[in-house]
Amino acid sequence: YKAAQKVAAEREAQYLPKVPPAVAAGASSAAAAAAASGGSEADIESQALLQEQVQQESRAMENTISFQEALIEERDMGIAEIQRQIGEVNEMFQDLAVLINDQGQQLITVDQQIATTAERTHEGQRQLVQAERSQRSVRNKCLMLWLLAGVVLAVVLIGLFA
Repeated sequence: YKAAQKVAAEREAQYLPKVPPAVAAGASSAAAAAAASGGSEADIESQALLQEQVQQESRAMENTISFQEALIEERDMGIAEIQRQIGEVNEMFQDLAVLINDQGQQLITVDQQIATTAERTHEGQRQLVQAERSQRSVRNKCLMLWLLAGVVLAVVLIGLFA
């Protein structure tokens, strides 16, 4: 609390206009002019005091107004800064939404590629099994043809020598 009071007092002192020496001299010259006009000393003093009091009230009012204006300006700057930060946060959320959307699409693509790869792997295994069977069948047919050719040759040789 004391720190806040100190800061407020410093701000007020910073924004309060300084009393120019000409104004202070003007009050004493007004008192001198009244004395020269021949009024009583008490009247002169009361007029000088009254004039000084009016000037002090005027300065106090001006000081209060300038302090309030400074506070309003500071608050406006604070609000503008908050608006800028909210805009930045909004932009970050929009960027994040775009990234999430892109990653979601990439994930779907990866899932599709995994499924396609699994299907192709199963198809490749099936084709390998089929190729192995086909190769055995061709080997067996080839063996049978050689065996048949051997039997035919043996029959022809036996027929020739017999």
